[in-house]
Amino acid sequence: NTVSKESAERLEAEYRKNIADYNELIGKYSGLQESRNDLSRRNESRLRQEGISLRENLADARQQLTIVGEERNNLLISSEQKNQEIQTLTTQMTTLRLEGNQTHQELTRIQEERDERITPLELQELLTNLNQREEEVNSLKNKLNQAEEGKLTQKLRSEENRLEKMAKKLEIDWDIVQVLRDNYEELIRARKNFNRDEIKICQNNIETIRQSLLGGDFDTDDLQDVAEKCEKVAELRIELEQQLEARIEVPLNNN
Repeated sequence: NTVSKESAERLEAEYRKNIADYNELIGKYSGLQESRNDLSRRNESRLRQEGISLRENLADARQQLTIVGEERNNLLISSEQKNQEIQTLTTQMTTLRLEGNQTHQELTRIQEERDERITPLELQELLTNLNQREEEVNSLKNKLNQAEEGKLTQKLRSEENRLEKMAKKLEIDWDIVQVLRDNYEELIRARKNFNRDEIKICQNNIETIRQSLLGGDFDTDDLQDVAEKCEKVAELRIELEQQLEARIEVPLNNN
């Protein structure tokens, strides 16, 4: 009886263990089923989203293709219009060229007819009159230039006299004043020629003369007046020189 009881208990324990193992397997199986279903749902959702995205991309691609096609058609139309415009302009240019040639031929014909009506003597008289008129114009120009030169010369002499009187009043050596005037003249020429090196040299020379005069107890304002008067005289000297050169060149050019 004791053996039978132990066997029964062992069998009972094994049975319960088998039941527990079975239930565990059932649980694992259910978990696997749920995992499979969840994975299936996820894959289905992902595939659905990818399908939607692909359809949207396809629609965008079709729309873009339509736009590109329309632009291509517009470009073809525009190119055709440009070709037509070029052809039209070419035709117009050809027409204008022909009309220009015809006009030139007509002018040549009219000139020939006019020349036939003018005798050699009349032509000579016309040329003589033209030469006389040209000589009269040149004479008037020379007289005008001489008058302007005379006026400018008088103004220059007046300014030089004022400068000389100013130098005597301040007891400044006239040779120094002349050197200062000449440096201003060279400075003006250098500025017109955009010669930076020469400009710098002249400015340094002017400043050196100015500093040497300041060392002689001259008033700063008086020295400034002398410098300005030297610059004014230098400008007038250059202007007069240019007028003389221009008057000399006119007859040479006419010859």
